[in-house]
Amino acid sequence: MDLTGEQKKALRDALTKAFGDYDALRIMVAFGLNENLNAIANARNINNAAFDLVAWAVATEHVVDLIASARAENPRNSALRRVAEDLAMARDPFANDGGFPEAVIIKQAGFADPAPWREQMNVNELPVFRIEVTGVKHKPVGIGTGFLIGPNAALTADHVFERNGIHAGNISRAQVAARFDYSVAVAGHAPTSGKAYPLRKASDWLLDRSPEDKLDYTYFRLEGTPGEDAIGGTPQSPRRGWLAPESHVFQEYEPLLILQHPEGDPLALAIGAVSEVAAQRIKHKANTEPGSSGAPCFSAKWKLAAIHHWGLESVGYNRAVPLGPILASIKESGADKWVGKLVV
Repeated sequence: MDLTGEQKKALRDALTKAFGDYDALRIMVAFGLNENLNAIANARNINNAAFDLVAWAVATEHVVDLIASARAENPRNSALRRVAEDLAMARDPFANDGGFPEAVIIKQAGFADPAPWREQMNVNELPVFRIEVTGVKHKPVGIGTGFLIGPNAALTADHVFERNGIHAGNISRAQVAARFDYSVAVAGHAPTSGKAYPLRKASDWLLDRSPEDKLDYTYFRLEGTPGEDAIGGTPQSPRRGWLAPESHVFQEYEPLLILQHPEGDPLALAIGAVSEVAAQRIKHKANTEPGSSGAPCFSAKWKLAAIHHWGLESVGYNRAVPLGPILASIKESGADKWVGKLVV
């Protein structure tokens, strides 16, 4: 296998980082390739030895063997993994020459370090809330999901408000609230009751909207500043924060993560994949239920990218509205001043 100068440098650097010193590299070559590094390398420092080893591998058609052996010896090294991915994509995928049984299929999905991924999920849960309606003689009933994108500015699907008579005034704003932290902290235990914030009482509660047959979003404000309030019971507790919506270019089959309140139940995570991409809709395979409408949809790297819009079991897919067109519409309306961070 021939390599470009850039690929040779990347492989040399990866070997240097993965093994650190000459002796470690020599042992890998002896065990993995059954070769003597002393006979291959003209120098005994790691940088020059790695350079000589790469040159030898290219000249003797041992590039694949070298990378496979290096990864077998140090499988967690990210630099070696990236080199392997780069070379695997550059090769004939149908060649039966003992190549790598690996490939990057969906670049947007990428790879994630588990610890930061889990931490980001925890952070992103906090601004998500259940939209609920309270009657005179009834306990609150969940009708949808929403999320903060500013200290008190929030988004949900427009049909959540429209179909339940909130826009028409059939249900008063005093009966509607956003309940945060309604979740199950430990399996088998009762959910936490969370904290409810009512819709803003002033007439400027509704910032912008687009009907269900358009972009299907309602952009509104809550009473108080839930995004700046402490989550715990003391002033020293961390602040809730809000999500940062972004315009995202979706790719078919890329993972989609949805934080939602299905059937008005405690917060749940559904994982699926994008099945079709259009300008103002994406189809996806993540599970949802009534009460999930308006939920934030995230990329595999926890970037807020869409709002869940609609689902029907009989058609075999759900739909979401990408945030790019929504953000452009909000910006055009002039209501983007309430957004904590706007990325279009």
